[in-house]
Amino acid sequence: MKFKREISRLILKKSNSHLKLSITIFSISLLLVSSAAVFFINQYVQMQIDFIDNTNTHVIEISSYRAEDGSFRFLEFADRERLEKEIQTSLPEVKFDLFAEYQLNFGVSDTRDNTYFIYGLDENMSHLIGDFQMEEDTMYSQVLENDSVTLRIPNIIIDDFGLSSGEAVDYKVMTKSGVYDKNPLNLYGEKLEKVYVGSHTYKKIINMAYGVEWEEFVTKFDNNNPYGIQAINNMYVYVNKIGDVEKTARVIDGVNYNTNYTF
Repeated sequence: MKFKREISRLILKKSNSHLKLSITIFSISLLLVSSAAVFFINQYVQMQIDFIDNTNTHVIEISSYRAEDGSFRFLEFADRERLEKEIQTSLPEVKFDLFAEYQLNFGVSDTRDNTYFIYGLDENMSHLIGDFQMEEDTMYSQVLENDSVTLRIPNIIIDDFGLSSGEAVDYKVMTKSGVYDKNPLNLYGEKLEKVYVGSHTYKKIINMAYGVEWEEFVTKFDNNNPYGIQAINNMYVYVNKIGDVEKTARVIDGVNYNTNYTF
């Protein structure tokens, strides 16, 4: 009888040891599974932030047009309609926005002797460069304070002898900060201290500088460009779905436009 009790005690002791070991292994397994789950969730969230929800990865920059002989030309206003039509025809399922970044190619001073290099942007795309909606008669940058300044817009005269400058025109505008340091419009080019205005404000400046309405400016610019500036710095395509970016870029490249994009 005593021998049986000893056997029972040994079996019970061994069973308790196996149970404790099983519980320990199970706990470690749960910890490993939990850690792996947290790791993969963090990786997914980071991928969502870095790529899927990152505005920069959705944008294709178009910088110039390649001719068949290997030369290239700067962009013209007519290129916008051509590109929109090409993408819509080739990829009717892709949702996108195509917009231009305008420029003046010369600095504009104010009455305090500050100089600004002004770029125009379609108002509906202002969310790409900052958390604001562009207002008329307002300039935006990374560093401008909320204030008002009076710009001295040069009066540029075009005649048979070329370009000359007349008396400057005063133009009062508001200034605001808030432009993102890293935005899709400065990813690939030279890091200039850009000042942005909406397209309506840019058109006003063109009118003051050249004394011409916007429609006439566009027509003459595309025909022979007598204005001495490259009005379009770049064009951009914002593609809604990140999976459509590369095939959209291939379509653009296929009709001889030079592109830059994250992938």
